[in-house]
Amino acid sequence: MHDERASCHQGHGGAPILRSSVRGQSLGRCNRFCLFCAAVHCLEGADLSDRFWFGESSGRGLGSRLGRESRYVRPLGHTAGMTFTTRMLTPQTWDDFAALVEANNGVWGGCWCMGFHPEGVGAGHTREGNREAKRRHVTRGTVHQVLVYDGDQCVGWCQFGSPPELPNIKNRGAYDRGAGDPPDWRIGCVFTSAKDRGKGVAAAAVAAALDQIKRAGGGVVEAYPEQTGQRTPQRGAYLHTGPEELYAQYGFTRVRKIAKWRWVMRTKI
Repeated sequence: MHDERASCHQGHGGAPILRSSVRGQSLGRCNRFCLFCAAVHCLEGADLSDRFWFGESSGRGLGSRLGRESRYVRPLGHTAGMTFTTRMLTPQTWDDFAALVEANNGVWGGCWCMGFHPEGVGAGHTREGNREAKRRHVTRGTVHQVLVYDGDQCVGWCQFGSPPELPNIKNRGAYDRGAGDPPDWRIGCVFTSAKDRGKGVAAAAVAAALDQIKRAGGGVVEAYPEQTGQRTPQRGAYLHTGPEELYAQYGFTRVRKIAKWRWVMRTKI
């Protein structure tokens, strides 16, 4: 198994060059956004000095397509002994995803991460129906979702996709009233198993999703996080689109507010 680690060889004040420690190959100059430099902070209680490295387990080079192979994500700092791997949600990884959802009461009472999909959730939908709808998306290839693994166990995910793939967002009326050009990509649901919160799972999931977007050609990426500053602390399970701080670490900036505590944030990859 080929293992390629990448690290930043210059300070973050300039435009660092990423090089493979295996081949000494330049991976590109970081201007506004670089996944390896941008994955700076582990959220969910992790220390702000955490860093990540990514490597492909299959030995395939970086391409413009969405990858389905496992990719390593290692948070450094106080979680230095922990290594995550990420895989795309496919028919081959469905059982891992399903086990995580079932261990967490169907996620938000039986959503099965269907809220952003065209079918949506809520009135007229059942837990079982949501499960089967999600499985159909996986079978048809109409879902893009990074799964994060700690060893062999799936512990979290980050859902992403194009606006037609993920048309349903919270506070849609307010969003539509001030909408300009649509993004190329959306980040939808971000989830971490309750017992694994505080380990950097969400940060690893978002970093890997952005990496997949970059490999697919990049573009404008939009997220809809909750503001956590200037309000009472919220349970991690409530922040199903992630906290604002998570996206700020990856170069996302506020565009406009669509609810009391919800912002549209964007970055360009």
